Order: sequence, then structure tokens, then C-alpha cells
Amino acid sequence: NVIVDREQYGKEIGIIGDPGAQDNFVEYDLSVKDENISILELRYAAKTARPGKILLDGNPVFENAVSATTGGWFPENQKWIIEGILELKSGEHVLRIESKPLMSHIDRIRLISVSNPKEALASIEQIKRFTKERETLASNQPEQPKVMGVSDGSIQNVRLNIRGNPHQLGEEIQRRFPLEIGKFKHPIVDA
Repeated sequence: NVIVDREQYGKEIGIIGDPGAQDNFVEYDLSVKDENISILELRYAAKTARPGKILLDGNPVFENAVSATTGGWFPENQKWIIEGILELKSGEHVLRIESKPLMSHIDRIRLISVSNPKEALASIEQIKRFTKERETLASNQPEQPKVMGVSDGSIQNVRLNIRGNPHQLGEEIQRRFPLEIGKFKHPIVDA
């Protein structure tokens, strides 16, 4: 009961999303040849969290799924998010994603077969910790000072404005390190 958007939020990639506030769901038929354990990843965009749940054959497997934020709703904000690990028996399955009242903008689903689930789970947890640490560091980063220059371009000698007049240029001045830095002593002139 979701919509497919290829014009606005899904321009050039196509996404599924909600048509408005409702109980949203999408189902995918999976045909599994050999029994395996797979990592389930979703690629979606979400400026605000719109958590839902994922079911396999009608049984909930991830209760707090599709809950990350990615910074926006558009294609450039799409990110791969690891939802967890699924045990898949050979045969036909139905993967269902539910979200209410709204749904994140889902673009792709990926299943990655793993040979060592314990190691995969440990790696997933480590990735989540590193991601959270990176976000914390980025949010606590000190503001960098802003520097202003006259213009970008090649380094060259210049003619300075005489008394600030841009139409009256003085002689060309060789570029070099300043001879004096600090306050200049100017004579006081009576007006």
C-alpha cells in the first residue's frame, strides 16, 4: 500500500514511501536456494526517524527497524543501514516492512550471506559503535576560524591604490614578506 516515487524524492533512483499517514507496508517474495544466514541492509533516506518493523513469514524479526536518520529525504541522503541478521531456510519466504504512520524513503534492499554469524554480529556492533563515535566527534568539532582573502588567483606583484582610490594606482610593488608588523606611528595633522 505504499507509493513508488521516481519524480521527487526518488528522482533518478526510485523509492517507495508513504502516500500519507496510514499503516504502511511493503512485501517482497524471497526465493532462497540454499539455507543461509544473511545480513539484511536497507538503503533509505530519512530526515526524521520513522521507525517500523520487519517481519519474515509473518514473524517479527526486527522490532525497531528503519529507525535511523540520514540527513534528508532526497537521493543524495540515501544511506545503507544494517538492520540485522536473518536465518533463511531454503524455499519461499515473504519479507515484510511495516511503518506507521509514515515511512522512510526506501530505495534498495540487500541480503549478504555470511559464513560466521557470531563474527558478523560482532562486526555489525563495532560498525554501529564507530558510526556513533564518528557522529559524536563531528557534532563536537570546534568551529573553524573563517579567513577572508581579496581574491583567489596566481601570486603576482600588485599596484596599490593611492589613498584608497581604485582609479589611481601607484607603482607596482614586489611581493615579499612584510617589513613591519604592528601599529605604525603617523604624525598628527591639524585639520
